[in-house]
Amino acid sequence: MKRQKYQHRKVEVYWRKRWEASGLYSPNVAKEGEKDKFFNLWMFPYPSADGLHAGHAFASTGSDVFGDLCG
Repeated sequence: MKRQKYQHRKVEVYWRKRWEASGLYSPNVAKEGEKDKFFNLWMFPYPSADGLHAGHAFASTGSDVFGDLCG
């Protein structure tokens, strides 16, 4: 039995068309006068040695304040 190669280009084209048609990656913009939900994820947290990296407290403060004001 002959093995077939994985057709990555064909698969990529197929899924890009599906995602485009469904609007999966389009933002949900609120209409004028409506309040939309707000989610501010600027970076995924990741473990570093013992707990989270110490720099997260400094780097996250601005986005936390912004998210609190907008959310």
